[in-house]
Amino acid sequence: FAVLFMIGALALAGCSGESPEEKARNDGKAFGEAVRAVFEIESIDELREALQAVDEAQAELLENFGPGERALVMQIVDDVSAVLASLQDAVEAETDEEVRGAAVSALSEVPALVVSLAAITSDDGLLKAAVEGLIDGLRL
Repeated sequence: FAVLFMIGALALAGCSGESPEEKARNDGKAFGEAVRAVFEIESIDELREALQAVDEAQAELLENFGPGERALVMQIVDDVSAVLASLQDAVEAETDEEVRGAAVSALSEVPALVVSLAAITSDDGLLKAAVEGLIDGLRL
């Protein structure tokens, strides 16, 4: 009976879908895609929506990590936020053209961001997976 119970428990665990590393990678990729979408906006309203999507994807990504791991993840998020900072200011722009100009300007910082992300080394499988996903999601 105990063996059947163990087999059932393992089967249920296997049905959950993603491993923690897969979830971290997928959430990292979703975060990168949300950031990339910010650079594809055409209007102030689209910018607001895109920045909201970035915040939501960031929250989902952070759920993968415990308090001890969050410091490095927050450093990565801060690097991404620095690239988006000029776009945060563009929400107050008066024309869609100004917003598109800010997006093009901020876009020029993405290659350096990807290089810095690629330089991150860690023995933490979740962090590696999240960074790989983020880089994949940022690809333009």
